[in-house]
Amino acid sequence: RIFRHLGEELPAVAQITAFRAAVERSEKAVKSEATVLPPKRFSMHEQLFGARAKLVKGVLFVVMAGLVFTGRNFWIKGHSTVHVVNGWTEPVTLTLPDGRSIVAGPGRSSFQIGEGKHQIKTAGPVAEDLLLEMNAGLSQLVF
Repeated sequence: RIFRHLGEELPAVAQITAFRAAVERSEKAVKSEATVLPPKRFSMHEQLFGARAKLVKGVLFVVMAGLVFTGRNFWIKGHSTVHVVNGWTEPVTLTLPDGRSIVAGPGRSSFQIGEGKHQIKTAGPVAEDLLLEMNAGLSQLVF
């Protein structure tokens, strides 16, 4: 009787999942054949996530976090930073395998390069070929 009265006075409460569950438990306990609940309204949330919304949202969160970390790892793999320290007073020109030329003035400078082995040619006060091997570790999710 109390649930019927609440449903008549506050029709919106009859669409709340917890209220509907309490009414169904009560009707089951008294072995009622008819229900006092109106038909459930269409819910996009219910269609997307179903009755186990917390579990589905948790799984979606874990999948999205995995995709973000995977994407970040691929970005890091192609964008490793190389720091150049030039102790000479003249600039040094570095020629990368992809055809880029980088002029490193006196002092510190940097550029980005992908993972792997790279044969870098230097020109200026020192002319030599350098073999550079870049390896980026994978980022990890730490709790």
